[in-house]
Amino acid sequence: LFALYPAAESADLVNLGVATTFSGALPLPAANQHDSKILAFRSDDTQQRPMLPIRVPDDNTVLPEVAGATPISPPDALRFDVQLRYDAPSGDAIAATDPATVSKILRKLPSVMDVAATAQQMGRPGAAYELIIRSAQRRDLVRALQTLQSIYASLHPDIRSRIFGLAYNCNTLEQRLLAASIRQDVVQAKADATAEHRRLRKLLLAAVYPLDGAQACNLQAKASDDMQYDAPNELPDLPRKAKIFMNTLLVYRTW
Repeated sequence: LFALYPAAESADLVNLGVATTFSGALPLPAANQHDSKILAFRSDDTQQRPMLPIRVPDDNTVLPEVAGATPISPPDALRFDVQLRYDAPSGDAIAATDPATVSKILRKLPSVMDVAATAQQMGRPGAAYELIIRSAQRRDLVRALQTLQSIYASLHPDIRSRIFGLAYNCNTLEQRLLAASIRQDVVQAKADATAEHRRLRKLLLAAVYPLDGAQACNLQAKASDDMQYDAPNELPDLPRKAKIFMNTLLVYRTW
């Protein structure tokens, strides 16, 4: 059996999981390779297992192993979300603070790859900006924030922001995460079987759960007015990595 299934019924990005069954003996994948920029770990699939469309009856000869992997190297780029709330503008300030006009100014900054903006109409007037910064340097965030502060200075805005790490080549990254997670599954399976005085006989089921954090692969700006932000007027700490997680499940028959 082979199955593809969505992570959720509705989402901006549809993340798919994959599951397939096996019959007969299957060689174990090599478990001695190591990717120094990927952290692999024993994982918990309590929330993900119920979504799996293929089941293996559980008995004392079945050994399920769940592992996860995530990058630990610095992100390739940053997504910088900024929300400004201010008093209603008047006169020249209306045109000067128009989000479309401000976006053009921000795009001229050397570190900015893309900008999206939206005016916020609920409650106190404001605007929200999402910037894709091509580096992971704090100075580039400071330059963008200072540009916004200068443009909106006459309105005395309250500014909130948040930062996310992004990855450029997610296809390659996903392959590395998958390899690391499966290697971890194999290491766990061998150790757990030995601890229970059992031997691995054959692989019954392999599943790759939907990628967690796929938005870190999106390098196109998309502003929204319903985002949650950090403390006002403070620049958040830089993320240490892109928050992407891959979990895999291997189910073995033992003897």
